[in-house]
Amino acid sequence: MHCKEIKLSVGLGVILLSVGCSSLTAIESPEATPSGETLTYYEHVKPIVDDNCVVCHTNGQIGPFALNTYDDVKSHGLVSKAYVTAKVMPPWPPDNTCNTYKYDRSLTDEQIDTFASWVDGGMLEGDPATTPQTRNNNQDGLSRVDLTLTTEEYTPQQMSDDYRCFLLRWPEKYTERKYVTGFNAIPGDLASAHHILAFLASAAQVSEYERLDANEVGAGYTCFGTSGGPVIGVVGVWAPGGSGRDLPGGVGILIEPGALIVLQVHYNTLTSAPKAAQVSIDLKLDDMVEHDAITLPWADPLWWLADSMTIPAGLSDVSHSFSKDITSFFSGGRPFDLYQTFLHMHMLGTKTSLVVERKNGTTECIISIPRWDFNWQDFYEFSDGPIRVNPGDKITIECTWDNSAENQPRVDGQLLPPRDVGWGENSTDEMCLGSLFGVVVK
Repeated sequence: MHCKEIKLSVGLGVILLSVGCSSLTAIESPEATPSGETLTYYEHVKPIVDDNCVVCHTNGQIGPFALNTYDDVKSHGLVSKAYVTAKVMPPWPPDNTCNTYKYDRSLTDEQIDTFASWVDGGMLEGDPATTPQTRNNNQDGLSRVDLTLTTEEYTPQQMSDDYRCFLLRWPEKYTERKYVTGFNAIPGDLASAHHILAFLASAAQVSEYERLDANEVGAGYTCFGTSGGPVIGVVGVWAPGGSGRDLPGGVGILIEPGALIVLQVHYNTLTSAPKAAQVSIDLKLDDMVEHDAITLPWADPLWWLADSMTIPAGLSDVSHSFSKDITSFFSGGRPFDLYQTFLHMHMLGTKTSLVVERKNGTTECIISIPRWDFNWQDFYEFSDGPIRVNPGDKITIECTWDNSAENQPRVDGQLLPPRDVGWGENSTDEMCLGSLFGVVVK
């Protein structure tokens, strides 16, 4: 439940966002129906807020105010009611008629009515002893943190897009292989953090990265769009609105002794002053898992190799799609179990989706985001377990953009003029990218 004004948002090639509280005059909230009982914070409202709101509305997180206590919620009650009844908050981009997902933050009509009626009824506090146990179904965050790795302090360059890579060495105490079973990134400065990619390099590749790092003065080195060297995988991804959590049960990402995590941070300082900050990642580790997991990018390679994804200036409804048998790309003809997925566009995006086109002609919706918002990107894990993709099945990604004059990013309150846009790493470029996290079936 929070309000925000976006000065400029764009970018995994990804974005800058500026969070503030916008005017409520344009939002008309419907009258809530009284419940007929006395509603109190502790008995009726706290479980809703704790389970769906505090993950963002805690000091230091993306929410512009905290909602941890009765006083917090009461002081922001009218604002929160307006956004809750308008179904703007809590943010939940996926269309739940396409599929269902764990950690769903969307509120039911009954929960919305309860919150609105509590506000209308005077926001009574009640007795803390009446607080029921929350479901904790939607609580993000790691169940435990076994390792935290932190970059040196770095001040982004005064440019619209500054890509910087930092070397995070795997601790020498881990002499045996480990599996990452949970990932979280702490950007340091949310105002300039556009995205974070944690690449994995092997022990044999460390010296090459050390040379890259030594060739530049100061913390890290320039790495526009990539890690700057070879990698063997991806440990984790963060983008605005993302949150850390455990990986699906029984799967993990293998880390061998002596490995290196190359942390690529994309900073955007077009509308925010550069600020010195450190970036950290928290990892949950286990010695064994049932299945080795991998993260696969899903997009047409020609879009970035041949500049064939054109979004002409002035057009308000432009779509591109890409469809391919994933097993012919990555799994050597073996089935692939898809556990969770992530979609990515920049600020001109309006909607995006992933579907499985089965070999027999049927289709299955993986995820659909009908109202794209760059500020809310996350991995989505399926409630009913992994989706099996068999040889001959195709995964189709489709993205739609609005490149009209009225839908351009704002810089210092002014709309940028429309221009032809294509695939690119800059914040004012565009992307149509999926990320598929899963397991190759042996």
